[in-house]
Amino acid sequence: MPTETIGDFKLDADKLIGKGAWGEVYQGRQISLDRPVAIKILKKELTEDQSFVSRFLREANCLAKLTNEHIIQVYGAGKYRGSHYFAMEYVQGLPLQKFISHRKKFSTDEIIHVAMSVARALKSAWESPEKIIHRDIKPSNIMISFPSEDQKGNQALLDSNLQKATIKVMDFGLAKRTKSEDDATVVGTVIGTPKYISPEQGMGQPADIRSDIYSLGIVLYEMITGKIPFKSDTVESMVRHHIYDTPTAPSRVNNQISVGLETVIMKSLQKEPAQRYHGPAELLEDLDAVKQNNKLIHASPDQSTSSFEATMISGTKKPSTRKSLITAVILLAFITAAGWAVLTGKLKTNPTPPVNANNQGTDSITNMVPDTTSPIIFRPSSQPTASSIVQQGLDAFAPLSADEKKFKIDLWTNKKTGEVYHKGDKVKFFFRPNRDSYVYLYHMDAAGNVNLIFPNKYSQKNFIEADKTYAIPDDKMNFEFEAEEPFGVEMVKIVASLQPLEEIKIDNAEAFKKIGNVANSDVKKIITRGLATKPKEDYTEASYEIKTVAQPADK
Repeated sequence: MPTETIGDFKLDADKLIGKGAWGEVYQGRQISLDRPVAIKILKKELTEDQSFVSRFLREANCLAKLTNEHIIQVYGAGKYRGSHYFAMEYVQGLPLQKFISHRKKFSTDEIIHVAMSVARALKSAWESPEKIIHRDIKPSNIMISFPSEDQKGNQALLDSNLQKATIKVMDFGLAKRTKSEDDATVVGTVIGTPKYISPEQGMGQPADIRSDIYSLGIVLYEMITGKIPFKSDTVESMVRHHIYDTPTAPSRVNNQISVGLETVIMKSLQKEPAQRYHGPAELLEDLDAVKQNNKLIHASPDQSTSSFEATMISGTKKPSTRKSLITAVILLAFITAAGWAVLTGKLKTNPTPPVNANNQGTDSITNMVPDTTSPIIFRPSSQPTASSIVQQGLDAFAPLSADEKKFKIDLWTNKKTGEVYHKGDKVKFFFRPNRDSYVYLYHMDAAGNVNLIFPNKYSQKNFIEADKTYAIPDDKMNFEFEAEEPFGVEMVKIVASLQPLEEIKIDNAEAFKKIGNVANSDVKKIITRGLATKPKEDYTEASYEIKTVAQPADK
């Protein structure tokens, strides 16, 4: 088995533990103390970029200054084959991300154990002379290690009780020493992992320990619900979600969560840093209160809910509109106005499947999904260099205006409002959202029959991007709509949601999902139930009325 001696360490080249954008980690051994180590080596191509060399060495330096049982320890550093390395504590175990991916059902005690362990690590870093912040807290950077006598295969470990595990925070590659002047970060630089990034990091503003608390809040949310609070197909929109959007309360996804733990998470996820916990010490006190089933010291359910809904970002206040969902949100006008109807069309399909069933509208949607789980560093004024391995095309985020913040979607047809569609006329619907969202397009004919026309059998992927125009049907869909009986005043209604309405399933056996007739009150329940767990500001709607007549256009 090939081994190499590097200073006081032996590197085992056959035992690669892991690798990422920054470098590779191998198993090794410290010669003088005869103990296992993990040796991290910076990728050689990144040594050409001094900023990455500085960050790599800063990680080793930060870890060397911290002595806490919940932080990976560093034993030494140096140069290796023209690159840089540092040797650190070898921890046998699995990252928290593996347990989440395994869909492990975490108990409240397990979640609190992980939360308190990470909070203790953050407290140690923040209270050190350098006042260190991590800036990349996420499940893959939280190691779960079990006592040696409990070491089993990975599958057995994934089913183990985390209360018996030692929790360690690792990967300080994006860490910042607040008290030192050698950090290269400048205002306007976006640093962090999009799925877990704090709002201030997303806007390129200075971050402190409260940013780490926000990221930890996202991790706890994911442990409880099995998913992150925001879903997006682009890096930019993911970061914008963190800056501007309110997550669904975790209890609406998992009603087993205690009020106390939910309150702790909600306070940690405040948009404005001043409304979060002031530091890990406060967070630990409230976590301990949850553990002991005592009253929280620094947060209350009422305070957490109200301030969570009305937050301040760059001086712009989001309205507090999170209330109980009003009955008949979607089809209220369908039922109260006789003239509300939706276009009914004659479906023409080819015997062969569509050329691209996942594409839709003017801007087709592809299956290419950017990586929102890896750290990003983006300097708006910089040009791509060797460090482009880590840099991604993330736009600088200027604060949105009040009008831009308001979630809305425009809807129109290929004719102007009030114009008549004659029998056989082709009809096309266009829609354009101002936020990345998921859309649901309903129609009702003159007889009151309601169908979901998008998503449909041919285009089930209904995620659409902000400020792009989409059409149904588009030129890639193998069907078209024509004005067809029953004739009269008809209506199309569109609902856009920031998160998918999982309750609405598409039946592949039929082109369009049949909802029912408005005379049946159950229709309203079918349409609205997907929104029952969504705050009002998390969805929007629009409608468009047309008239169809039996006479052909040439008569």
